[in-house]
Amino acid sequence: MTGRNIAFVAFLLFFRCSELAHGEMFRLSNVMGSSMVLQRAPQDAHVQGFNATPGGVVRAVLSDSSGILAANNSTGDLEGTFIIVLPQLQAGGPYTLTVTDIKTNAIVNLTDVLVGDVYFCSGQSNMEFTVSAAFNATRECADASNWPNVRLFTSGAATSSFPLQELADISQNWSKSSPEEVCAPGRGFKYSAVCYFFGREIHKRTGVPVGLISSWWGGTIIEAWSPPQALEKCPMHNNSLFTPKRNAFPDSPSELFNAMVAPFLNSTAITGVLWYQGENNACTPETEEDGLLYGCQLNAFITSWRSMWRASLQHGKEFFFGVVQLAPWNNTNTAGSEICWSTSIANIRLQQAEVADNLTNIALSSAVDLGDIASPYGSVHIRNKQQVAQRLVLGARALVYNESVVYKSPSFNTASTVYECSGDGGRMNYYISVQFNVFGDNVAISLPPGAYSSTMFEVQDDRLLEWEPATIIFGDVGTNNMNVSVSFSGNQGRPCGVRYMYKDFPVAAVFANDYGNNLPLLPFSFSKPENWKEEGNVDVQACDAGIPSTL
Repeated sequence: MTGRNIAFVAFLLFFRCSELAHGEMFRLSNVMGSSMVLQRAPQDAHVQGFNATPGGVVRAVLSDSSGILAANNSTGDLEGTFIIVLPQLQAGGPYTLTVTDIKTNAIVNLTDVLVGDVYFCSGQSNMEFTVSAAFNATRECADASNWPNVRLFTSGAATSSFPLQELADISQNWSKSSPEEVCAPGRGFKYSAVCYFFGREIHKRTGVPVGLISSWWGGTIIEAWSPPQALEKCPMHNNSLFTPKRNAFPDSPSELFNAMVAPFLNSTAITGVLWYQGENNACTPETEEDGLLYGCQLNAFITSWRSMWRASLQHGKEFFFGVVQLAPWNNTNTAGSEICWSTSIANIRLQQAEVADNLTNIALSSAVDLGDIASPYGSVHIRNKQQVAQRLVLGARALVYNESVVYKSPSFNTASTVYECSGDGGRMNYYISVQFNVFGDNVAISLPPGAYSSTMFEVQDDRLLEWEPATIIFGDVGTNNMNVSVSFSGNQGRPCGVRYMYKDFPVAAVFANDYGNNLPLLPFSFSKPENWKEEGNVDVQACDAGIPSTL
């Protein structure tokens, strides 16, 4: 072998040994970094790292110029992985986090670390939708320099067939809010609008540092974000959803959970999760009936994330979940054909509301009144993300920060048939009286132009079982209740059901106005006999025979 060859081999050996040494270097999880936010009390802040001395002591110290704020030790496992739980911390900073392998004296220092509230933002393209694409983008981007204690992190897009300990890719390391970090060109032209607007408002209201973790992938389904134990609780879409691959987006079971969620479970304590997803689950079912699975899937998804997020145990309290109810969506292509099952889109909204009603510590931010048919990004991508975030903020203010604010939209309570026999030939007239649950002390009904003659209410008759448009007859408004009567013009039979905004692109007609927060009535679909009432004392047979009768 020539001297030149020997030198080349020596170089390769040096390069390989250096590579191995670097790969096995004592370090923290890559979801941690300088400028990050550690979760404040009542959760315990977690520090996770790798390649410590197996069985050796690792120490973490949080300090500033005045001294040590908190410290604790842990022990590396057989592979050198360690998790250190710091005593419950109060909001503040900036601090330095120093983590030391006691045996080797290897040290990692993170600087400019804050303690505050951390939120994890996930979902598909509407969570991806950036500040630079939202309404008033120029002003919003310039304003980002005013909130340096709002810190931002974005996961890179990755998939995995098994849970990862660390992220395979990072799009944005921990950074201070600034025009460059919020809006400058980058992955998706920088930061998630819903996530950022939410975190900024929470920080403005509380004064507490806020850390935002953005982990999303457009065009994805909930099954890809769900761990296996969640998928086991719900049936699959005709057992054919995942084979073969249906589109260019990830849709294999758990592959996004494994790559883009699992790395945070042990290393990052959080205050809560924001979830904006569902559009692709309206498009993937083989049949319309398969679209009814989403409620089970969303329930299992939320429950499993809560049970597995070890670092976010809140001492008996489930961490906060903010769910966005899908906005109006012009579900047609250029040929006028439906892109997805129209009823599946409507059913996704109903199931999102049902899950939010059945689980604790969940806020539903309804976007059903925020239709944006002119959006250059497609009507499915509404630009008014500020309002979506504001409604999520209301939920967090009530459920996380214990403020006395109304965060729930009005919802369906019960309905009854009111009928009368008119004097013009004995025609029977029917009305549906619908009662709603309304929360708060300042209730009003607000109808957009034309709402009296054309609304999103529909009534079903009991003979043909068809739905036809109905008209609002303005009803009673009470402190904690609302009663809107809906006329039924059909002569085919009696009304046996009523529904509201059961369309892909509905127009909201009823709101509750509580101190300036116009919260839309949630869509619903209701059919008798369950909880159905009939009111009035009319001889139906006599009326059918043309003998007038009245209530």
